[in-house]
Amino acid sequence: MSYLNLDSIKYNEILNIKFGVYHPLKRFVDKKEFISISKNFKSSKNKFFPLPVYFDISKVERNRIENLDKIDLIYKRKKIGLLRKYSSYKINKNKYLKLIFGTKDKIHPGVKKFLQSKEYFLSGDIDLKNKLFINKKNYPHFWVHKFKKEKIKSIAGFHTRNIPHKSHEWIHDYGLQKCQALFVHPMTGHLKKGDFKRNIVLRSYKVLIKIKKIKNFFFNELKTYARYAGPREAMLHAIIRKNFGCTHFLVGRDHAGVENYYNKYESQKKCKKIEKKIGVKIITFNEPFYCKLCKKIVGFTSSCKHLIKNKEFISATKIRNLIKMKKNIPSYFIRPEISKFLSKRSLRN
Repeated sequence: MSYLNLDSIKYNEILNIKFGVYHPLKRFVDKKEFISISKNFKSSKNKFFPLPVYFDISKVERNRIENLDKIDLIYKRKKIGLLRKYSSYKINKNKYLKLIFGTKDKIHPGVKKFLQSKEYFLSGDIDLKNKLFINKKNYPHFWVHKFKKEKIKSIAGFHTRNIPHKSHEWIHDYGLQKCQALFVHPMTGHLKKGDFKRNIVLRSYKVLIKIKKIKNFFFNELKTYARYAGPREAMLHAIIRKNFGCTHFLVGRDHAGVENYYNKYESQKKCKKIEKKIGVKIITFNEPFYCKLCKKIVGFTSSCKHLIKNKEFISATKIRNLIKMKKNIPSYFIRPEISKFLSKRSLRN
């Protein structure tokens, strides 16, 4: 029996598939399913799914495992399980860039990562070791059971890969106006250079939760990586939160976007259009802003009538730029209790 060594991304993706994060997927996609999802948004079970979840391997790895019945899966020098009934395949990656990412630009971080993936792809049944330690809070069953036990009927899911700034807090509050509970679920896996580090995101939310003491505010990390695939990835994020028990999902101004590759509110429009297929109610909103005359964060439901020159939009990009320039972050951008521990070391190298 041969083996495959896993990095942290593959290890977490194996757990995500095995424990229902990507339901209805039950294995890494094969060639037919890769094409079907990319072209038609349909999994092998003919169910809606927006992005292929793949397992890439090198030619050397493929040659080593060829014609074997079972493959050991090794993570940090320990066997974590087996892969059975597997098949390998190649695809023309360039052919699917526009479909998946909406662009063929090789500077796009999602495109770049996909093109850098290995030559072959692998699909198969995953068997995990019984004694493998799993943090149950990272997977759907824990939260579905918890929401049911607490008799919460409506839960708004909130996705982020950033620390919480004041506009995020407005969105949190808006979600709680629409639903009984809010499930804040930041992505803490592999992100691009310059994004906030995992420990900083978790620490900042711990501080915010302690300050605000909001009822029915639930929090946990999502261990997957950013595809930066705009609308398609926003759909995936919604499906993931549905699997975690959310009935609603908040889609932001440039959800899962990067730089200017996607139109403003494109993710909102496309998710809202197919929310029945996704299976969760999509909550949309115009981007909140800080009004210098009202001296508060203002949303589109507000009666603020002040001119655009008095409005300032807050973003994690602006906050990261201020950090890089070693400038003070205004208290109307982010709470001082959080900004005080932010520095260049807070950002991924």
